[in-house]
Amino acid sequence: MPEPTTALRAAPVVIGCWAWGDRRTWGYRTRFGDDDLRAAVEALDAAGLRWFDTAEVYAGGRSERLLGDLLAGRPDFAVSTKFFPYPWRLGAGQFRRALDASLRRLKRDSVQLYQVHHEVPAALARRWAAHLAAARRDGVIEAIGTSNLSAPALRVVVEALAEHGERVVAHQVRYNLCDRRVERTDVPDLCREHGITLLAHSALGQGLLSGRYRAGTAMSGRRAFPVQVLAQAEPLLALLDRYAAKLDVTTAAVALAWLRHRGATPIVGVHDRAQAEGVAAGVPVVLPETMAKRLDAVSAPWRGKS
Repeated sequence: MPEPTTALRAAPVVIGCWAWGDRRTWGYRTRFGDDDLRAAVEALDAAGLRWFDTAEVYAGGRSERLLGDLLAGRPDFAVSTKFFPYPWRLGAGQFRRALDASLRRLKRDSVQLYQVHHEVPAALARRWAAHLAAARRDGVIEAIGTSNLSAPALRVVVEALAEHGERVVAHQVRYNLCDRRVERTDVPDLCREHGITLLAHSALGQGLLSGRYRAGTAMSGRRAFPVQVLAQAEPLLALLDRYAAKLDVTTAAVALAWLRHRGATPIVGVHDRAQAEGVAAGVPVVLPETMAKRLDAVSAPWRGKS
């Protein structure tokens, strides 16, 4: 497998496993099950999409366990996971126990990317940086990442890791056509400055940009989107539908292509074969500049207020 930084930059999409094993929110065992996950992995493997992202907190560790079961004995798949910086994990021993627990669930000796899952105060971030650097030296993590950090917090981690000769390889943010607030921060500039891959989680707005929902409809097994959200999104959804028809692709493929056009790598949740095949079919889509600019304009209200 290529070096993690190279492999991640080359990945057109990362497969998100937030829903895996989650009964209450995502309907594991009711909307999808283990056979669906296995079929999804098979389809993604056939399409050459082999980077998966999970976290220790997803379904209380069940997401990592399911992923480990399905990818066991497959070193050609890349796995990234995240640890939650609970205050009682400040010591090197507590940190390593959390990492070792993730590795056991994932059935791996190491992971390609290990990420800090939440923002922490600067002084504590420096402690985490030392632990992460030590884990890199020991070979149990191949690269270091961050998730959901503000620009100031990301800068602290970048500087703290540099003191140990390490760097942040990837940073996850919530980013999609219906949530562009990250563009009003310094995070994108920081990522460009330090060569950090920007990973866009919730790339389809948790289904809003999938093309399945309009005013008055509900997400199966979950709460309905508020009527006002669907109404506000309607001009954008209609434009996505129109471009999807012109390009003969899905609405979701257009939304993901827009993210790639903006320099971000989408993280897309997949939990069955149909979703996997849909994601794979959309990988070759490249937006014409005119379409990208029009989507920029129509989605501008979703950048939020300055």
